[in-house]
Amino acid sequence: MYTRESIKELGSKVDIVELVGRYCELEKRGKYYWGCCPFHEELSPLAYSAKMRYWASFPGHDEKTPSLVVNPEEEHWYCFGCGNGGDARRFIGLFYSLDFDAAYEKLASMVGFSLEEQAVLPPSEPSAAEKLGSAATDEPQPQELDSWRESLTNGMTIDLVTDSAGMAFDLRVVFSECSNVNVYEGDLAEYLASHPETDAIVAPANSYGLMDGGFDKAITDAFGWELAEAAQGYILGNFCGEQPVATSFSIPIPGHEGVRLIHTPTMRVPSPIADPLVVYQCMRTSLIEAMRTSRKHIAVPAFGGTCGLLPPMKVAQLMLEGYRQVCNPPTELSWEYADSRRLEDRYR
Repeated sequence: MYTRESIKELGSKVDIVELVGRYCELEKRGKYYWGCCPFHEELSPLAYSAKMRYWASFPGHDEKTPSLVVNPEEEHWYCFGCGNGGDARRFIGLFYSLDFDAAYEKLASMVGFSLEEQAVLPPSEPSAAEKLGSAATDEPQPQELDSWRESLTNGMTIDLVTDSAGMAFDLRVVFSECSNVNVYEGDLAEYLASHPETDAIVAPANSYGLMDGGFDKAITDAFGWELAEAAQGYILGNFCGEQPVATSFSIPIPGHEGVRLIHTPTMRVPSPIADPLVVYQCMRTSLIEAMRTSRKHIAVPAFGGTCGLLPPMKVAQLMLEGYRQVCNPPTELSWEYADSRRLEDRYR
């Protein structure tokens, strides 16, 4: 195993466009680069059913059809044909059939970088991640339902944060009648600098707390890798190493008193979202956790709007559905209520 610091430094030395371009010819289209995927020869049925319904004009996959896209800003790549994707380490690991460490070693050798090995703790000593993840000295106590509802509708400010102009537009349209919901268009660093009152940030993340891409990376850039280690420690200690998709937990952000991370994975691993109702549940559980922990001002990302490849309007509509359900929960449960919440007929 290698230290996070040296892995992060290695990442800064790798140009993902140059790297992927060594293995397939890339063409720049707008801000992305496209090329033919080197990992497969035909379109898989799973990839088609999960992704192509939102890319109806996509002509199919063969050697002459570029289906692999590289995003230099997020330092990620993805193939719409076979469904493979990830960072530079993932690309090299797949191409050379290397395990986690071996892929990093290969990358390091390609750019002339020396990785620093991580010190091994004695067996009886818990890791730093486990220590941080199990810490619960300021764990808030549950509130009553009426108190939760009151805190959401009257006491909590919700900022929906996105750097996409299209997503921001749709969120503003859909949430226009929600007085306590604002839409911030810009990156997370700018948002945090202008909103010091924020006391919770929601991470869309993945089931393993690997916060090294997209909105999650922006969070760790702002608060440090110690936060990701704390999230991973909590997942190891409370979810047997894999947090279910669309569930939420929160932990204190080290070094920032009174501020919490709400960890809400939209997917197990980075991939397009096959079931859009995940967005609805992510919004619900994030808000419930924010209410449970008495948050006053929270930052929420556009769930599934980037790597999840869901259309912006559908993301906005499902987030609103989640918000409305938590604002107006039932007083009793019945099949009549369950049928009224049959979102599957409208959004799938």
